[in-house]
Amino acid sequence: MDNDDMFQYFGAMALAVRSLRGESPDMYITNLQKVDRVEMTTLEGAYRLELRARYFNPKWIQGMMEYDYAGAREMDHFVEHLWGWDVTLPEMVSDMDWNRAYDIYVHDKYDLGMKEFFDSNNPYAFQSITARMLEAVRKDYWDAPDEIAAQLAKQYMESVVEYGVTCCHHTCGNFLINDYMKGLMNVPDVPIDQTLFQQYLDKMAEARGEVPEEVPEKAPVYRGGGSRRITEEETDEGVTNMTEMVGVSKEGEELKKPPEKTAEEKKGKVMKEEKPVEKPSPAFPISGAPLMGIIAVIVVLVLIGIGLGYKRRRR
Repeated sequence: MDNDDMFQYFGAMALAVRSLRGESPDMYITNLQKVDRVEMTTLEGAYRLELRARYFNPKWIQGMMEYDYAGAREMDHFVEHLWGWDVTLPEMVSDMDWNRAYDIYVHDKYDLGMKEFFDSNNPYAFQSITARMLEAVRKDYWDAPDEIAAQLAKQYMESVVEYGVTCCHHTCGNFLINDYMKGLMNVPDVPIDQTLFQQYLDKMAEARGEVPEEVPEKAPVYRGGGSRRITEEETDEGVTNMTEMVGVSKEGEELKKPPEKTAEEKKGKVMKEEKPVEKPSPAFPISGAPLMGIIAVIVVLVLIGIGLGYKRRRR
């Protein structure tokens, strides 16, 4: 967990196997902690041991807090690597792991003064942690309660407004997270003030060198979580539009679809499957590269023939 090489290489092997076979392979590592008793252990067993011994251990956290900026960065690395393992081996990382990480590093379960520590030493690590957790929720890797997602969004925006933007790939370079957080503005018990959101958008636009967007006066009503959520928006004519977000396209824009219609409302043409008509290929298909090779061979043979003829005439 303290090195991204593990999930980038070993985790990627599991991801590759799962993409081909439909399931992840059994993963083992060699435990070299005791040189006189080397043993094989499951990857998940080693993962859970490291969570308990380090990242969920208040003693380890207090030790990192002694190193100020660098200690906060190690905590940020832990959350980033937790995300990496969840992507490459989702069977191993559970919602409970994310819940505990939130409780300890954001909610301050152990009363270690985490918020004050991050604010004083490395607020950008805190922004990276909260934004990464939001992304885990948005992409359905973590089924977090609505209140936790809204609390993450609120604290993330407050930190950006107070200290400026940490421009990493999942914060400043992430255009979808703003749209996702708009859907969290009306979560019960954790309201996000429009003024705060506007200040956040202004800071983000300043960092990107763009014109700031405006928060809608009537924010969409939040229902559901993750990358699949439903929002309700009332138009000027008083009509309520319902939109369901179902992921992202290859270009990075969210895909929208209207809610399912009833059987009586479904009208339209019957869709028939048509097989594409295959065009006959030429009898001798020759691409550009082989054609040039053939011409070159012919030219060489002609030159050899001319040389042999000239040699015979001299005799």
